[in-house]
Amino acid sequence: LLGGGTGFVGSALTQLLRGRGHEVTHVSRRAGRDRISWEELSRSGLPLCDAVVNLAGENVLNPFRRWNDTFCKEIISSRVETTKTLAKAISDAEQPPRAWVLVTGVGYYRPSPTAEYTEDSPGGDFDFFSCLVSSWEAAAVIPGSPTRGIVVRSGVVLGRGGGAISQMLWPFRLGLGGPLGSGLQPFPWIHVRDLAGIISHALESECLRGVLNGVSPAA
Repeated sequence: LLGGGTGFVGSALTQLLRGRGHEVTHVSRRAGRDRISWEELSRSGLPLCDAVVNLAGENVLNPFRRWNDTFCKEIISSRVETTKTLAKAISDAEQPPRAWVLVTGVGYYRPSPTAEYTEDSPGGDFDFFSCLVSSWEAAAVIPGSPTRGIVVRSGVVLGRGGGAISQMLWPFRLGLGGPLGSGLQPFPWIHVRDLAGIISHALESECLRGVLNGVSPAA
């Protein structure tokens, strides 16, 4: 069961999982073929499934939205509330899934041009994005659940046909592109196929649990 399955990462993950022989059902605004609605999930509970993944969330790079309090609240709600909904459905399920994967962000960690971060590094308490990740991940916790929980903290997702690249190219196409700031600041990133592969590996590997950092070897 995949929340946010029609987005850039969700589409890549769906293709990968189906290619590996898995059946994938999306949770979306409207029910349909191979998908259920968030309302139906809240009303009827979790359908029988082996694993749940949440990728849902308002696009923080939406070029048609102003970065104001209203938009910030939507960014938080679209991530935290969908995660709470899935976590509650897992908690209430008579036959809970074996795995529960949440994809958040490396914005949890304080930016540094020199520090190397591991999954045990501190963070989550210094700006909007770090506090968002803390609330987001807290919403996924299911005390006492037999379901194996994994959090993938992703870098900026790059790839053809969507993701950050589709937004970053517009200034260059208009002849306005250039470096931001010094151009030397760290930029943790990951290719969409690699992120989909990490999620698939987390779903299929019974020994994996806890936090995984989903970034390229060099930023």
